[in-house]
Amino acid sequence: MATTVLALPNVKQIWSNVEVTSITGQFKEALQFRLLLCLWYKDAFRQEFIKTPKEVLKREVQLELPAEI
Repeated sequence: MATTVLALPNVKQIWSNVEVTSITGQFKEALQFRLLLCLWYKDAFRQEFIKTPKEVLKREVQLELPAEI
């Protein structure tokens, strides 16, 4: 079975004419959706997430979890 390579653009590139950082609800949803797509289709990304989930969440969706989690 052939592996499908999915090249996902950064969220800001999707809405290139809109400053999405001021639209927190839609921006957050787009980041979360992109994270799910990466986890589903990119094996290396999934492995990185399994090893260092806090770092990946911080980098990809700007979610910083407390140290005790």
